Amino acid sequence: MFVKEFWTIRGWGFVVGACVFIFAAHMFYGANTNALSMIFAAAAYILCGLAFALTFRVESNEFLVRHRVLMLLFLFILVAGFLQLTPFGIGGPHPLWLNLDGPSAVTLDRDATQRALRHFGAVGAVFLFGAALAADSRRARLFFQVLMIAIAAYSIWAFAAFMLDTGALYGVERPYHRGRLAASFLSANSAATLFGTFGVLAMAEILQALRYRDGRAATRAAIIEIRLRRAALPVIALAFAMTCLALTASRAGIAVSGAALLILIGWELLGNNHRRLSWRVPAAVAAISAGALLTVTMLSGELAVSRFGEIETTLSGRTQLFEAHWGAFKQAPWSGQGLGTFHVINQLIQTSNNWQNLNFSGATHNVFIQALEEGGVLIALPLFALVGLILIQIFYGIGRRRRMAGRLRAILIFGFVVIGHGTVDYALEVPSIALYWALLLGVGAGLAVARSKSRSPR
Repeated sequence: MFVKEFWTIRGWGFVVGACVFIFAAHMFYGANTNALSMIFAAAAYILCGLAFALTFRVESNEFLVRHRVLMLLFLFILVAGFLQLTPFGIGGPHPLWLNLDGPSAVTLDRDATQRALRHFGAVGAVFLFGAALAADSRRARLFFQVLMIAIAAYSIWAFAAFMLDTGALYGVERPYHRGRLAASFLSANSAATLFGTFGVLAMAEILQALRYRDGRAATRAAIIEIRLRRAALPVIALAFAMTCLALTASRAGIAVSGAALLILIGWELLGNNHRRLSWRVPAAVAAISAGALLTVTMLSGELAVSRFGEIETTLSGRTQLFEAHWGAFKQAPWSGQGLGTFHVINQLIQTSNNWQNLNFSGATHNVFIQALEEGGVLIALPLFALVGLILIQIFYGIGRRRRMAGRLRAILIFGFVVIGHGTVDYALEVPSIALYWALLLGVGAGLAVARSKSRSPR
């Protein structure tokens, strides 16, 4: 299937290594502790450094030259983050430092900001790794095949583990979200984001398989057999991912992921002008989706529906959380209160009126508000611009690529799931999910500008 001169041990090793790295981070609680996040940040630097030194030198250098604006934005954010460790931000150091002996700083917590900067650097390294990996379409195809195997395996494990014990993780009772599937995370809502993206990627692979055409196939039956064989693994991955998603009982996760799948299917069916699908393909996709939905409803409909009935109470709590942290942003709108300092900020702004909704919160449950309060306008706006430019680049890449257009659509809609769910829940704050999205954004950015070097059927 692949050109033999490329597929050395190094080529396979880095593609497989990227998936192993990401899913290892998922399995270790999403790397969502200070120690684990730094361990996986170091692993990201090592993986990317080895790849660039041994295999991806040309691709990475070319990407850096062609995307100078992205690199400059990234460096600007890093510099602004480092300035938070000093007293030289706009507005000066945080007033709390005036009550303490020793040097002052913009950030409330130097250690937390240093960790956040290391993590942000690791996210950038993983993005660059993904872009260099996707500079060759053969590597990109292998990556998606290996990723689909990992998605199916993880989803099957998560489902089986939940069925065996609904309240434990690795044999230890969960502190919260008992009775809801959280996979290897501490939060079922974080797991919902992950499984929602799994569903988008799996559906894209199913559509890719159903579009497959091979002139060497002598009969229609032979073509159908090839398509079904190629679609088998993504169908399994989709079924288990959607079942796991529903078992998380995350209302926003289910709603955003369902909308994402509808957008993907509609875009694929209506937007592919160069090779329109016959009615059989929409019928097959509809049947697969209906089967997955029926399975999900049978297994977990009651759990999910019961939580939708509590949405008014949840919205009231979220509103209070958002208002309190928006107020924290307005206290230091330019330089922020320090990257990674949510927990300190959250403790300082608690009152007798909002304590119940803020005390047990691990994040603002809105990535935009959290970025603004921690980084201020000087960091948050360049960060939003950076992500926006990458997504725009991927969008325009869809029109350039024929064989990878479906996967680029999936990566774009992947971002819709992550951002959409992140506006009301806890998602991107989990290090493994941030690294996972950075890798896919890198692959998408690399594919959007890469020249196809393969003539094999798609």
